[in-house]
Amino acid sequence: MEFVIATREMEILETFYYNDGCTKKIKFYEMYTGYMKTPVLRFKIVRFILSDGTIDDDRSYDSRLINDKGEEFDTEYEKLDVLTFITIYYMMDVQKL
Repeated sequence: MEFVIATREMEILETFYYNDGCTKKIKFYEMYTGYMKTPVLRFKIVRFILSDGTIDDDRSYDSRLINDKGEEFDTEYEKLDVLTFITIYYMMDVQKL
């Protein structure tokens, strides 16, 4: 019996802690089918949280494709956390032709 990869999901969460108390969280989500190297689905979600805990809507956005915005390099950050989650779903290959 052989196992074949049906889908793969990858989730990356980056958290930037700025010197002025603000936080920027970027979440990437990618989904692959089979052994393909190019994702069939990509999302990028950016949330900019001010020091009082409110979300700045001007600096926060969602994107279906991964497109970086150029104005995000305004302040230096003091700390960066990166978490990566990868989920692989296997499908049993019952028949061989």
